[in-house]
Amino acid sequence: MKKLFTLLVALGALTTVFAQDHSRDSRDWHGGYTNSSVYNHNFSQREKDAQIDRINHEFGRRIEFVEHNSRLRRREKRREIAMLERQRDQQIHEVMVHSASYAHDGRRF
Repeated sequence: MKKLFTLLVALGALTTVFAQDHSRDSRDWHGGYTNSSVYNHNFSQREKDAQIDRINHEFGRRIEFVEHNSRLRRREKRREIAMLERQRDQQIHEVMVHSASYAHDGRRF
């Protein structure tokens, strides 16, 4: 009986560990990556577009989650969505400013 109980507890603990959301490992909620790792290099138009697409996708997912969250009241949803949209706009602005501050040969204006 002890072995069965121990096995069930171990299986439950193992299941709990693997059920955790690992989407934020080495990433934060500000567009997915820490600010120091995103904006420390020059990038092409394609890379800039890819970063903007990634930001839009991530925030679209988060906004959709808030919209379908039945635990939040309508006012809380609007406030949360507005905050997420401001964060998204700020991150896109940072990408645009960073890409505009470099010439095509990598020299700063």
